[in-house]
Amino acid sequence: MYDDRGDRGRYIFAGSGASADAEDLTLLGEQIVAVGTRRVGTRDQRNALEAVWKFEGLEWFDTTDKQTYVLTNSNGWVSTIGDTGWITPTFLNDSMAGSGNQPTQYRRLNGETVMTGFWVPTADTEIQFRLPSGFRPKNTTRFWCDRGASNGPGAKIEIQSGTGSVIFRPSPAFGTGPVDYCQVRFPADQ
Repeated sequence: MYDDRGDRGRYIFAGSGASADAEDLTLLGEQIVAVGTRRVGTRDQRNALEAVWKFEGLEWFDTTDKQTYVLTNSNGWVSTIGDTGWITPTFLNDSMAGSGNQPTQYRRLNGETVMTGFWVPTADTEIQFRLPSGFRPKNTTRFWCDRGASNGPGAKIEIQSGTGSVIFRPSPAFGTGPVDYCQVRFPADQ
C-alpha cells in the first residue's frame, strides 16, 4: 500500500506496513500510465479525473472528439490543437445565411474560433445564433464587420462569453444587406 502521494499525484512507497504486492503493482501500473504530463481517455474520463491527478499544464488527448486539451488554473480544460472542420450554425429569430454569398460557418482551429461567411440579420440586438461550448470567447467580444453588397457601412457583432450568443448590434451608419464575418477570430476559451 502506498504511504503518500507527491505533488503530481504520484504514489510514494516508503516500505512501511505489510506488503500488498498485488495492490502495489496495480497502483504502480496506474502511475506508469500517468507518467509525464499527458493522458489519453474519453471526455467523461477527463471530466471525472480526480483532483489529486490534476495539475496546471496537464495535457489530455480526448478520444471522444479527437482534440488535445491542456488544463489551466484559470479556465479549466482548453482545446489547444486540432481542427473541427467548418460547422454551419442553426439560425434563430428568422435570421438567414446571406443568399448568393459564402455560407456562414465557424470552426475551432488550433485553439481559436474562426468565423466566415455572410448572414442577414432580421432585427437589431436579436440573437442570430449561438456558438456551442468550446467555441466561446473568455470575455464578451465585439467585432466590426462589413455590411452590404458594397462592403459598407460597418456592422457591429457581439459574441457573448457565457451563452455563446452572436448578436447584431446597430452601428451609427446602420446599412442593409448581408453582414460579412470577414474572418472573425478569437481564442476559444469556453
